[in-house]
Amino acid sequence: MKLLTARFLWSNWQNPRREKPEQQPELVKEVLERFKAHHLSTSQCKESTWQNTWAETFRQLPQDHPLSEAAILAVVLSKKPDMRIRQLTCSRSAKLAAYAGLEVDLAIYEGGYNRNSLQPRKLPSDELIERSRLLPNPAWRWVYGVIATFGLRPHEAFFCEFVDSESLHIYISKTVEHTAKALRPDWVKVWELEQVKKPAVTGKDLRAYGQRVRSQFNRYKLPFKTYDLRHAYAIRGVRLGFNPPEMARWMGHSETVHRETYRRWLDKETTDRIYRQKMGEWFSPPDA
Repeated sequence: MKLLTARFLWSNWQNPRREKPEQQPELVKEVLERFKAHHLSTSQCKESTWQNTWAETFRQLPQDHPLSEAAILAVVLSKKPDMRIRQLTCSRSAKLAAYAGLEVDLAIYEGGYNRNSLQPRKLPSDELIERSRLLPNPAWRWVYGVIATFGLRPHEAFFCEFVDSESLHIYISKTVEHTAKALRPDWVKVWELEQVKKPAVTGKDLRAYGQRVRSQFNRYKLPFKTYDLRHAYAIRGVRLGFNPPEMARWMGHSETVHRETYRRWLDKETTDRIYRQKMGEWFSPPDA
């Protein structure tokens, strides 16, 4: 009857198609929360290291927007080419992208930075370090002294205590808790470093403490970079004959990192020391 009256409709006899709801892309902050848990559980990265390094990189992403290749690339390109920060940003962002299933090749943006690009002849001599120590503020002068004498990272000056006149225990660090040795014990005495005078400053994390030190030293117009005091400590150890495992332990990093960071200095200083030693043995003047 319905066919005869032209009132038949197939739609009355068919099951309506059910549209699949579109899956909303995850926001950056949601992906980061999962990636953080994954990274901490599958690597040796500590919570403090994450907060002071990885989180600092990812904080620049638009947290309330979906994670995208364009957003990641924008963060990478905001860093100066051929600098350590560009290399680290690429490395960390590549791991995040891989975890999130994004296809973005960051290797071409890393640039030409490597640890060997550090210039060994630009490090301050012990004489220059001594001349530059006379900062007007005694608390910052103390910070300068312990960094130079014990090879500390800038933030470690706020989280250390003396074990004895030659040993300083660093109880909070970006890597591991460790004890450093004074490679100029005379500085401990002459500069009265055992009379601890830490500046009354605070910071939300270790990076903030380090920035306090760098800002203050820049204000005093030191003729070298803050971290050069730590580098100079490492090379002083080489010249004094301490081997890489000892120096790495005192500086709170792995032997591999130590060798990679100071390869150019290690090779030259070790070779020069052996040469001078052998020349002294072979061509020492005869007894009078």
